[in-house]
Amino acid sequence: MNPTPAETFTAAAARAREIGDPLHTATADLFDVYTKRFVIWKGPHVSDELAAGLHMARAITNTPR
Repeated sequence: MNPTPAETFTAAAARAREIGDPLHTATADLFDVYTKRFVIWKGPHVSDELAAGLHMARAITNTPR
């Protein structure tokens, strides 16, 4: 089963904080906001904002260690 947007943003925030540079730390803070905003999301529609945030979250989550 695919993770919810909130789960995706939570994982990306953790990974961004692990990377630790100032840009990723700021991005982690943004993902925390997105997590709260989309925690009640039920789908299936996806706004442009949600789609862009998920794309960025997946990119950070997939950043090699």
